[in-house]
Amino acid sequence: MRVRWFSMMLPWVLVFGCGDKEDTGAVEADADTDSDSDTDTDTDTDTDSDTDSDSVSLDGTVAYVDGTAIENTSVRVQMCGQLGCIPAQLDGDNFSYLALGEGTYAFDVVPLIDGEYATPLDFLTLSVADGDRVLEGTVGIPSYEAVTAVQETTLEAGNLMIHIDPAGYTAPSDDSEASYVGAVSVDPGMSGLEFDLVEGTIVAAWYLGAFRATIDPGWEFEVSGLDVAPGTELRVYNAHYENYGWSDRGTVTVGDDGAIDSSVDGVTIAYLATLILVQE
Repeated sequence: MRVRWFSMMLPWVLVFGCGDKEDTGAVEADADTDSDSDTDTDTDTDTDSDTDSDSVSLDGTVAYVDGTAIENTSVRVQMCGQLGCIPAQLDGDNFSYLALGEGTYAFDVVPLIDGEYATPLDFLTLSVADGDRVLEGTVGIPSYEAVTAVQETTLEAGNLMIHIDPAGYTAPSDDSEASYVGAVSVDPGMSGLEFDLVEGTIVAAWYLGAFRATIDPGWEFEVSGLDVAPGTELRVYNAHYENYGWSDRGTVTVGDDGAIDSSVDGVTIAYLATLILVQE
């Protein structure tokens, strides 16, 4: 994955580039002959076009599902790569990036207010060939359906049950005091996420927390009430923040009652972040 950070400086490069050009006598050359003027104009236009082609813009909207107002201090939208994270500009519930380099980014919407809110996490691929991008749906920030302390227990959040073994839990590197497990079911089609890197149909999705906590050994889980034919194999993907992509956890088989038990197939959760089941 390549993240081209210099693209964030593009507007300044263009400003200073114009200043340098005037200092080197381009204006004087334009005054000499019509031919010179045409040549300079063509050269300037071509150069600017080449520079612009190295980046794309990104726009979208975010919202707290419970209706809490979005402010600059209430949420952080960011695109993250190997060199770090780039925060978006916020204007109410709208966010924007003027110039991002090509590549695949971890895109996350971090709640910054008190409350048991989950963090949406997805991976976006930007390409100059595809052009500037606008996310079609509003990215919703939901509250967890269930939260428990990190202890030997089973967390039940809707149709998901996670069997917690505290021995496997490592707190997020940016929040070493976080010692809880939370989960909330989300409708992938209404989440506002676009799942660029996922091939197949997402039949179920959850946001897990504490966001970016890691689990080793992994935790087994169960899901009930899936609207999928018995015997169907579903691939389990767990968002891996630090690798900017999905961790393939293996496949699980849907039982006669529309349920899965990951222990049967030896599949576990390794990261407390977005979890999805995909029919390929």
